[in-house]
Amino acid sequence: MSQLSPSLQSRFTLIIALLVVSIVFVACSSPTDSITVEPTTPPIQAESVLTARPPVGLEPTATVPAPTYREPSAPITLDNVAEIDYLGRLDVAGVKSTIFRWAVSPDGIQLVALNNDLLTEWNLVTGETNFSTPRNDITDVLYSSDRNEIYAIATDGTTSIFESLTGDPQTQVSLHPTYNGIYDYDVTTGLLAVAGEDGTVKVWDMAERLSLVTFDTESEVLIDIELSSDANLLATTDPEGFIKLWAWEGETKITEYDLQEAVAQSMVFAPDDTQLAVATRDFVAMWDILTGDLDFVLQSGTNSANEVLEFSPNGEYLITAGESGNLRMWNAESSDLEIELADVSGSRVSAVFSLDTSLLVTTILGQDAALWNIAGITGETVQRAPLSVTSQNLFGVEWSPDGFTLLFFDATGEIYVWGIPAR
Repeated sequence: MSQLSPSLQSRFTLIIALLVVSIVFVACSSPTDSITVEPTTPPIQAESVLTARPPVGLEPTATVPAPTYREPSAPITLDNVAEIDYLGRLDVAGVKSTIFRWAVSPDGIQLVALNNDLLTEWNLVTGETNFSTPRNDITDVLYSSDRNEIYAIATDGTTSIFESLTGDPQTQVSLHPTYNGIYDYDVTTGLLAVAGEDGTVKVWDMAERLSLVTFDTESEVLIDIELSSDANLLATTDPEGFIKLWAWEGETKITEYDLQEAVAQSMVFAPDDTQLAVATRDFVAMWDILTGDLDFVLQSGTNSANEVLEFSPNGEYLITAGESGNLRMWNAESSDLEIELADVSGSRVSAVFSLDTSLLVTTILGQDAALWNIAGITGETVQRAPLSVTSQNLFGVEWSPDGFTLLFFDATGEIYVWGIPAR
């Protein structure tokens, strides 16, 4: 997903814990030119029946020593999720501050993260710190496709390349002469697309340190860019409400979508690249990539998807989350509202699917995390189980690419690791 680089220190403090965020979603039956908000569907109730055992976990405060780290033994699945447990805590040396950006290596073994002062990497198998180095003005971190290198992007687009495990500096690359902080990265191919203040986009092969193409998007200002799942297509959006789809390698515009003066807040391609979901302030539009037609519009009211806009790994669902209401899951083919998770609302909501889409994990600032059995949705019931992370400061969750670990990020700087421990 494309990301905007935060603005200096003010974006890196515990103010993040004071942001008020909740989530609301409403379906519409067919695409229309005007935006008409439909009545909210009553929430589907959740029963805590995923596992009968009591919640587990250690009170994770800065004054409590981290427990002995336990190695994850298997991917977390519906079959073994009842065995999930707290594996350990990752801490950053020095003065604690919010971790504002992170990345997990493609093999799920390493984690790199940024806080106010440091760039730090850990081993998720052992819980040990690989290295820690001054952050300077780095605002984003990425892994190479072979996970041997870390790309650390600074505010001006200068990217320092470090060796993973040791932190040894390798070289530097200047991504764009007028870098505006907007980029998207495909870790599988190692392709990095970056936008400039002049409306141009550069696409890099980071492993080769090679700029492949620079092209004009026909927009004076770009507010977001998004690579397709296979990295062959690139979507761009501007303040005038136009979404442009590019075959970037040939600098060819394939089609253009008109949001009718609405401004895109975020975009995401379906896993099979047949659809492009675009969230605006008042609705979510779903476009058919093959035909260029508007499939449907989810008319959901103000800021209904400004926090979460994601497809499930199997492409069956689109989940959306905004500033009020409950998290909702839509059928990506029919636009039907499949489920609304009661009480999944509040400040700083985050949600991630398991690799097989059978499980969903949600976090809300001020509450505990929860596991949802998506494969077990029946009628108006979905199974739910609490994960007793017992922090009142959770503001993000990440599922490692190998499925072995769940990482919970605390606004005070700690990272709590959960998984299936070895017996």
